[in-house]
Amino acid sequence: MRWLFILGIMSLSVLGCCGFKSSTCTSGGQSEEAFQVVIGNGGGFTGLYTGYRIDSNGAVRRWSGFSGKVDSLRTIGKLSGKEMARLKASVKAIDFMSIPTGEPGNITSFVEARIDSVSHRAAWAGMYEDAPPALQPLVQDLLNIAKKFEGTEKQ
Repeated sequence: MRWLFILGIMSLSVLGCCGFKSSTCTSGGQSEEAFQVVIGNGGGFTGLYTGYRIDSNGAVRRWSGFSGKVDSLRTIGKLSGKEMARLKASVKAIDFMSIPTGEPGNITSFVEARIDSVSHRAAWAGMYEDAPPALQPLVQDLLNIAKKFEGTEKQ
């Protein structure tokens, strides 16, 4: 029970620091769907969590923190409009919002998505490769995006 409380606080802390808005405006004045995906894992002996966040503007950010606090948030790249459309389609294709929440473990991995004002988090015990079968395509897409930009950010 204590772990569920800690994980709940961590997810609120991670996403609470994000400054997420319900919609953004395009240059033409049209409202655009607000979208954010967070993938991460951690826990264990150190309690360190690390992961990536992709915002509706395409910004790809690496984050890390202890005890649910985001201690480090660094932009590592930006997805094109086409890449963002592909990612949104990937989230919707697996009907992410209806995937069961899952159970945390000593090491816990998770994916959290926000579309407009609706958010959902799916967590599982273990590493990314231990993701439930329904989540594996999305997890792989997110890891490929992270790999594309990892090491390319300017110091």
